[in-house]
Amino acid sequence: MSAAANKALVLAFYQQAFDDGQPEQAAAHLGTTYTQHNPGAPDGAEGFIGYVPWLRGQFPELHLDISAPSPKTIW
Repeated sequence: MSAAANKALVLAFYQQAFDDGQPEQAAAHLGTTYTQHNPGAPDGAEGFIGYVPWLRGQFPELHLDISAPSPKTIW
């Protein structure tokens, strides 16, 4: 996958999950061993799908703006 395609996929993932509230569609891009780095959320796609609605419920105005990724980011 090219760097540009990877960047587009990552940005679409966050857009779908958090901004659009469609974690099921976003989770289709996760691998079989997705590791959640938030200790309050379980690992795996099902854990991610369950965590996103909870987070959006806690922060109804949540919007992610990924406009300046870390210079160490590998797209």
